[in-house]
Amino acid sequence: MASEWLALSQSHLAGSVGEATGYCGEENNFELDTGGFQGDQFWSHQVEHDHYFIVDLGYNYVVDGIRMRSDAAISGQEPQDVACYVHPSNMGAGDWGSWVGQWDSGDFADTPTFVEKSTTPKTGRYVKIIIVETELGFSKELIMGNDNEDIIFGVSVESLEVVRYVNTDSTASGNGTTNATTGDNRAYASLNEWELAEQANLPFINIISHTVYCSGSIPDDTSVTILGWNTDADHTIIIKGADQSDFSGRIADFRIYNKGLTQAEAIALYETSAQLDDKGNLWC
Repeated sequence: MASEWLALSQSHLAGSVGEATGYCGEENNFELDTGGFQGDQFWSHQVEHDHYFIVDLGYNYVVDGIRMRSDAAISGQEPQDVACYVHPSNMGAGDWGSWVGQWDSGDFADTPTFVEKSTTPKTGRYVKIIIVETELGFSKELIMGNDNEDIIFGVSVESLEVVRYVNTDSTASGNGTTNATTGDNRAYASLNEWELAEQANLPFINIISHTVYCSGSIPDDTSVTILGWNTDADHTIIIKGADQSDFSGRIADFRIYNKGLTQAEAIALYETSAQLDDKGNLWC
């Protein structure tokens, strides 16, 4: 599958300053979250230790590259020795397994433009960067970034096909990743719950299809509006019946505002290339 660079921001930092699940630290006015990950300022941490930050990509992608840059005014404190780890869970200070990339030649220092590096492809939602050494060698005090730069870090991921489940026999607050009706990973209890939880800009996050399978013995009469999504011809929403072809039961009557949609109505409502196939499945 094709790879793309995800556009990251401070919202992707997995935790707060000083947390093992977030990032190691910062100086006053030189924060990582509102500075380096916003492109507004340096990230500075004048402590001699291994510096780290963890980003949450939101989905389990195949990560196949990173990019970093730093052109700090004070030389000698930019990243020299960098290691990258990927894991499906945020392991914090725990075991992330083997690194997927390691660079010790100062490749990411003294450059206002991104330096891109391939990594060993690995599936995971969380990426941890550890800066083991800075340029001076004898000191690990860190200054990274530039006043005039954009974000200092990016991740390359393979395009993703997301699958979620709605089952009216489930209860609210599952994450929709299985069709189970119990447990944290249980199905969404209604199509409306799925829509509110999952809406996304699919091209922006390199998801080529987001498919939701609907089932259950209880009628799903909750009104649903597909809103807050962004799709295009290569990044689509697909709503299908539980058997992956036909709908079954009353939930089969996929409705927006409790009414069935014709193809013309779907196109008019979504203002996108939505269509109903011959099985009654809605493609957006």
